[in-house]
Amino acid sequence: MSNTPLLLSDLIEESKKSIHEDSEDTKNSEGILFQFVHAAYPPYDITGCESEALALLINFSVRRNNASNPLDLECAENHLNEDNCRLIKRYYKSLHGIHTHNIKFPLSYLKGNIRSKQTYDDTDPYVHSRSIKPEKKWGYSHNAAYIKAQKAICSEFYYEGRLTCIFEEIRNNNSLGHQFVMLLTNAVDRSEGKDEDEDEDERLDKLVESAILQISLEQYPELATDPQIFSLRKSNSEKDVLLSPVVSTALQRSLIIRLKNCPYWMKTHQWVGTGLDKNTYGDLISDNGGFLSVFLSKPPVELQSKFGLLIERLEAIGHLYQFDLLCPDFLYYFTAKVNSNTGEQKRITTYKQNQIVDKECRLMVHSVFRDYKSLNQYRSYGKKIPGENENFSCYSPAQAFLITGNTRKSETVKTILDEVMPLLNTKIEQLAAEKQLPFTSHHQRAFIDAIKKYLLKT
Repeated sequence: MSNTPLLLSDLIEESKKSIHEDSEDTKNSEGILFQFVHAAYPPYDITGCESEALALLINFSVRRNNASNPLDLECAENHLNEDNCRLIKRYYKSLHGIHTHNIKFPLSYLKGNIRSKQTYDDTDPYVHSRSIKPEKKWGYSHNAAYIKAQKAICSEFYYEGRLTCIFEEIRNNNSLGHQFVMLLTNAVDRSEGKDEDEDEDERLDKLVESAILQISLEQYPELATDPQIFSLRKSNSEKDVLLSPVVSTALQRSLIIRLKNCPYWMKTHQWVGTGLDKNTYGDLISDNGGFLSVFLSKPPVELQSKFGLLIERLEAIGHLYQFDLLCPDFLYYFTAKVNSNTGEQKRITTYKQNQIVDKECRLMVHSVFRDYKSLNQYRSYGKKIPGENENFSCYSPAQAFLITGNTRKSETVKTILDEVMPLLNTKIEQLAAEKQLPFTSHHQRAFIDAIKKYLLKT
């Protein structure tokens, strides 16, 4: 993964651009900005956008449909002040559920917290709980009612080169933490329900700040969670140590973030809970709509030695083009009028007929090249093709391009077209003769266009 974090300023520009393109589509803009606090997205760098970041953290800690202007700090201050500082009370109550290991997954009825300081070795290329510097290390699972509220406290981001969150900024006595606490203080001061004789220690802003400062960064439940695996004891005088499979939040987040852009065959999705139950497993699964991205552990299987058959056919006839699914039905949509003086064929079709022809050509082109797709997939699994070490010099240039999947250049497309079109034309002409249908230059052009689009996107 890239070591350069995404910039909040770029995300804000993207959201503004979406509004500019569709002035009525504000929901799309809000959805883009929500990525900043989304548990399954990488953290953004807020340096230079501190006020906007604070606004997003607070505005997205309420219901999405109430966050009408997520970037407005004044709107955020109003949320803090609403209903006698109800949101600040939720911040305070949500602090009990901050964790590094999600004790509620996969058994949501379990109670307790695990917060464990871990050392990470980011030089290790493999993903396990101590092998990587996490994209995000904090999570929340305690009370589903506070999943939104906790986003202001433990949504993580980069600031001045460090991965942090408001929780850590307050603990470390940093300026950004002071700004957040000041917003809480101002809201409490403006609160209609404020009691002038109220004990200073009981003020909501002070409760939140003091609770954050007092939270232990090393905490474990008093009882081991189910299912217990086994216990270890060095001697009879020592207590049992129960080992239990509680998931590392950092690892779980990293897997989901890394699997976002990987090939489909490497991942699958596990549905967790039903309906509102998805919220009981914590913020990550809640933000992901109840889905958990996991590695697809099924290894590729060669059915009936297909790889060997492909190589045999490639060596025997020099190509893997497949013409068995070519169908002449699309030729019915054309009548050909021949100019008696020039011999030129002129097509007579409707716009809708042309759309059908383009679609049929596209489907047939996929069938013509399907075995190259299979061969490329086998190569991605580590299979070797005879002649590969000699840059496929034993094959035609077109075959070398198709075998390696290197087809996204105009010169390459022309080389492949020069080889495949004569074979394709011969096959279509045979089918056209059998059905007594015209095979015009427009048919050929439709095939050429479909092949170009296929090769440039492969």
